Amino acid sequence: MVARFSHPGRLYLVGETSQVFAGFRDWAEMVEIAGDVDAEHSAELSALMESVAAELGIEMFEESPADVIPLPDGHEERARPIESLGGSLELFHFDPYSVAYRFIARG
Repeated sequence: MVARFSHPGRLYLVGETSQVFAGFRDWAEMVEIAGDVDAEHSAELSALMESVAAELGIEMFEESPADVIPLPDGHEERARPIESLGGSLELFHFDPYSVAYRFIARG
């Protein structure tokens, strides 16, 4: 997937998406992602993610915890890098504290 996107940026796996990435596909009903790419490439990344979700047969939802809560200081350092998959798009697990706070904020 990363090799299909040739622009620099970061893709964050949010919530259950980290479990899907780890191979626990049966436990997740959807994947959640947050992209951090130049605005001119965001539509391309969204289309690619929708394509990947369709290939996996799972619903995809694009949302950053920042869309729900103010991100706490240090959230960038708590994002957990995922081993490079090649290409210029870096892959991370979103800061787990921010993900948890988002769930609390949603009730």
